[in-house]
Amino acid sequence: MVLDTIHVGDTRETVIAKMGAPSDIEPPFTKYGRYDAKKCQGDCVERLWYEHRICLDEAWLVELDKNNKVITTGHVVSP
Repeated sequence: MVLDTIHVGDTRETVIAKMGAPSDIEPPFTKYGRYDAKKCQGDCVERLWYEHRICLDEAWLVELDKNNKVITTGHVVSP
């Protein structure tokens, strides 16, 4: 899986180079409507979402800080 190649400290540009354009970009302090995930908050200033192309109930996320560096990644499945 490509998300396994994304590491804390990688740049936004590195993420997009490896994973392609995100399906959606979430700004801070909003809750993404499709998935029951915590809000992008604290050090998170942007969350990049990558939806599964076949199964739209599954997605991967990459959270970025104010310096456009990865602070966390995750995987969610819609309930």
